[in-house]
Amino acid sequence: MTGITQAERDAMVRAFELARRGPLGINPQVGCVLLTPAGDVLAEGWHRGVGMPHAEVAALAQLPDGAARGATAVVSLEPCNHTGHTGPCSEALLQAGVARVVYAVTDPGTASGGGAERLRAAGGEFGTTTGRPRRCGWFDALIVEQAVAYNGITDLFLTKLDILTGWEKIPVCVAYEVDGERREHQPVLVDEFARSRPVYEYLDGWTEDISHCRTFDELPANTQAYVRRLEELCRCRISGIGVGQGREQVIMLHDLID
Repeated sequence: MTGITQAERDAMVRAFELARRGPLGINPQVGCVLLTPAGDVLAEGWHRGVGMPHAEVAALAQLPDGAARGATAVVSLEPCNHTGHTGPCSEALLQAGVARVVYAVTDPGTASGGGAERLRAAGGEFGTTTGRPRRCGWFDALIVEQAVAYNGITDLFLTKLDILTGWEKIPVCVAYEVDGERREHQPVLVDEFARSRPVYEYLDGWTEDISHCRTFDELPANTQAYVRRLEELCRCRISGIGVGQGREQVIMLHDLID
């Protein structure tokens, strides 16, 4: 597994331990661990047999409404995408506001597979021209700061800020850990970069709908603080902010043509 945190790796080990609690039979044994954006365990669940809630739903059932918003679901098997004795797990995760899913094995079933694709589609993360699925992750301030320094970039445009609405904490990568050592600059050597893991700073999120905002002052205080912190980390001003899919859903902070 690549591109995941140590907390997610540990949760995957736990998910497989939970999966083994389920009965052997025609249905696979599946375990699930829900994590906060900070990597703390929210809830656990496993599939208890035919007609019983699937692992993801069993974990969600332990939480009050809204508690899973922004969480990461770590599952031993790809969330299902079909209705059988129970509803599709992918739909349950979407409705609960789960922001990220990490799974170990793709569901081989022709009817049940495809949950990961459905989750990606909900975020619209596909190439505009090619239609290829995009890889998604948290904002990496070190990569952007390096691009600014190397290319003489003077302004940044922050897009899709509206999709962060509803997350209690929003991770931002501010350093890397390489072989147990914290690095505040991108590793120069390729092999070191391949071994690096992100170190996150967690910023306060917001619950307000920002899609109608057209000036910076209309944004919630935590949203403004998020934007300003990115400017500090990237050493570059943010001159435009996208708050929706419409052409008019843009906030301009600076004139790009001086």
